[in-house]
Amino acid sequence: MAVRRIVLHLLAALLMHVACGMRVEDAGRWDWHRNGMAGPAKRGVPQCGENLQVVVDGKGAVVALHPHDGERMWRRAGDVAAEDLWMVEEELVVVSYPDGRVLRAWDAKRGGLIWERYFTEDEDATNLVRAGEYILVDAQGKDQKRIRVRDGHVMEDEAEFETERSEDVRSTNTVVSVQTEVMEGKLWLQVKDQSGVRKAWLEEGFSHGNVVRVDACACTDGDRVLLSMEDHALLMVEIPRETNKAVVKWTREDALASIQQVLFAELPDSEAPLEGDASLGAVTPVAIGWKQTLRMQLLKAKTQLGLQQPQELEELKHLEESTSDKNRLSRDHNGFRKILLVLTEPGKVYALHNGDGRILWSTFLPGKWKQMFHMTTPHLTDSPPECILFGATDVGTATATTLSTYSGKIVSTTPLTYSVGQVFALPSDHEAYRYSFMIVDEQRMAHLFPETEEAFAALHSLEQDIHFFAADLADNTLHGYGVQVLENTYDFQSLELWRHVVPETERILSVAFRMPEDKVYTQIKVLGDRRILYKYVNPNTLFLVTGDAHAGENAGLTCSVIDSVSGTVLHHEHLKNALGPVSSVMSENWIVFSYVDAGSRKDVLSVLELYERPRHEQLSTGELLKRKFLGRDLLHSNYSSFNLPKVRVMGKSFFSPVGVKKLGVTLSNRGIASKDVLLLTHFDQILAMPKKLLDPRRPEGKPNAEEKEEMLQQYSAALPFVPQKFATYSHVVSDLEDVVVSPTFLESTSLFFAYGTDLFFGRLTPSNTFDRLGENFSHVFLLFTVLGLVGGTSLLGHVLKGRELAAKWA
Repeated sequence: MAVRRIVLHLLAALLMHVACGMRVEDAGRWDWHRNGMAGPAKRGVPQCGENLQVVVDGKGAVVALHPHDGERMWRRAGDVAAEDLWMVEEELVVVSYPDGRVLRAWDAKRGGLIWERYFTEDEDATNLVRAGEYILVDAQGKDQKRIRVRDGHVMEDEAEFETERSEDVRSTNTVVSVQTEVMEGKLWLQVKDQSGVRKAWLEEGFSHGNVVRVDACACTDGDRVLLSMEDHALLMVEIPRETNKAVVKWTREDALASIQQVLFAELPDSEAPLEGDASLGAVTPVAIGWKQTLRMQLLKAKTQLGLQQPQELEELKHLEESTSDKNRLSRDHNGFRKILLVLTEPGKVYALHNGDGRILWSTFLPGKWKQMFHMTTPHLTDSPPECILFGATDVGTATATTLSTYSGKIVSTTPLTYSVGQVFALPSDHEAYRYSFMIVDEQRMAHLFPETEEAFAALHSLEQDIHFFAADLADNTLHGYGVQVLENTYDFQSLELWRHVVPETERILSVAFRMPEDKVYTQIKVLGDRRILYKYVNPNTLFLVTGDAHAGENAGLTCSVIDSVSGTVLHHEHLKNALGPVSSVMSENWIVFSYVDAGSRKDVLSVLELYERPRHEQLSTGELLKRKFLGRDLLHSNYSSFNLPKVRVMGKSFFSPVGVKKLGVTLSNRGIASKDVLLLTHFDQILAMPKKLLDPRRPEGKPNAEEKEEMLQQYSAALPFVPQKFATYSHVVSDLEDVVVSPTFLESTSLFFAYGTDLFFGRLTPSNTFDRLGENFSHVFLLFTVLGLVGGTSLLGHVLKGRELAAKWA
């Protein structure tokens, strides 16, 4: 019996260890990070041979690109944007900054700052001349200042010296002149260099729009040209001397550094070839033999015990990547594999595979697009799903353009006779699996799209239930609207129902509301003493923060919780010594917002939780369940914005361990799993802060037995800093702007996509992986382990019986 107990304990420990959180070998398995560069490039210096290509990107940062594939080697963003750059002996990058007041030299290979110099108003660093090992800086009516190139040392002596002023510091390559023209899908280049003038052309199917900037140089084997395009793409083009056909050596899709909106879309249910070229990127897992399987399990065991070597960890990652199915072009039963539909500032739409971030397709639609929506529901239909974009084309015409989600092909383009202000998706037509939309123009007139009888009938039935709000930042006013159907037309008149005017001394800093994807599993919260709190989960609730525009001695913020249908103010409070910037997020019945404490200059996270004041007698948990089974649903409430219950607000504030510039929150499939508040930090990383640490009911003293049962921790003014909770690990997402979250079919797991200049994708499990084993869990290995333990137990039992029998005969 003792042996069996030992075996059972070992088996339980094995299973518990397998089901625990992320291990060291899991990092990089599901997440990916892509280095980006803002486009279009403002200045480029093409180089011959194996030298790095150096450019100034659209945000004024200096970027070095690999000559073979254009991958970013390093990027240096200063306090001000760079204006121009020059290459010196292919080793230094000399950069001038606005008005020629700053000159910096960077190591071209490693990106380290070599030296920097500041100039006075009398000196002009925009007119530089190379003189041997020096750079000459012109001065107005004064002697030239000489700066030594290798170390930036300023020569103070006034001795005259002979120099050759004809040598320019800009490049050691011969600069050529290039003119471009796009005709009939081809890009023509007219090149003028030392050998004369010649024409070259790129292949058909050129779809990057017009050329914005051209930088070129002449090399021994031909000419190299950097093309900055209208769609923010950067192309390295080589023009061999023996032919007139130009060749694109590499292309960078830098529009991904200016993302406006992201949607998660479902992949097809099978691996049938997708429309277009998307199926070319499909990756099929490789079947490995039993020796490699055994080797992989051995490496996993060593890694779990912390006995792995660095080369063994790399071998394990290689084996797991070769057998992984994360890059397949079909949906999986857990909902992990998805398409990321990305709308960018120049009007280019991308479809990215969330397995590795590769581009499945891209479509360039020049114009100013407001919003992108799913046109069809995720249900299986006979036709591919579609997405729709609302906005204006490059000629200013308001348009609705529909694209195929699987191929990016334009399905339809519908001109609109009105401008596009706000767009709202209406409930879908369950028979056609398609959405209809309400478009509000700049004159606050509402229009139905598409203009069909079915959509009109659906909208007419919802006329009394459609409400929306708009924040007018110019007038510092929040407006609430309803709609009224106009006779014999598909248009609606918007009616102002309420108005919230902000005092002249303040301005709107942040507005938050619950997202439609935010699920609430239950409205009740059971306390440790078995009392029940009823969450206030009215979906028509918004949170408004206003503040002093000039933030003097009486700095403060005003927070308001408002019903968006009636305009009723449910809660109002003023925070003293509080400053912006402010970011806020709302989920279920709670709100978290960040601001800066004026006294300590530290970032503060405040939480508000909304509960209904009891409208009926307090019930025990048993009585509540009894009434539930009898058919009385007390777990959810129906709200009327014109007969709202009284709201009880609990709040508390904490000092944040990091500087916060924006907030996000995880989502789950049913709203059961715990949630993490995502802190987008000033150093461009994401910290996942468990919501349970932001609980306003955390006791001031030591928790009692009932509070311990709720797992409430003692209140501390400062939230803990836990490096393991960084969702982006050690990666920095340059110029991080926002994060988009999507639930999966598994309750425990959320997907998130963070974007700025760089991109990052990963998974989050706030409640750990309680509902699944690891993707690479070996059931065969577990079977052999159990069989081995059973066999060992039987063998040991037989041996023990033999010894006992021998002892009795002794």
